Amino acid sequence: MDEKAKAILNEYLINISNFYAMLAEWLKDKSLFCEEKDHNINEKASGEYTAKKLIVFKDAGNQIAEICPVGAWIIGASGRIDLIGDFDQQILIYLKTKTLTTVSSDEEKCDV
Repeated sequence: MDEKAKAILNEYLINISNFYAMLAEWLKDKSLFCEEKDHNINEKASGEYTAKKLIVFKDAGNQIAEICPVGAWIIGASGRIDLIGDFDQQILIYLKTKTLTTVSSDEEKCDV
């Protein structure tokens, strides 16, 4: 893997870690807890690497969601993570902007 690819992958892994830290803070207020597990990803630009996925529990043994990294090389974004629940799946992408922006699946935009 060349230096540019290493930098992109490193930034993606740091973004995942920062996102999980924010989630852990939010989950504490909701009486939910999480557990990190290794997740293997294989991308053409980097080859195989390991990232952490996050499993969210309501109580012991009651998994309600999984936050799973998909890849660093995403067209139009700087990485993707999927939020997978029992009834739905949401795609979360990292966009480099000056403000925090979310876009829902029905294309409504909300600047935070």
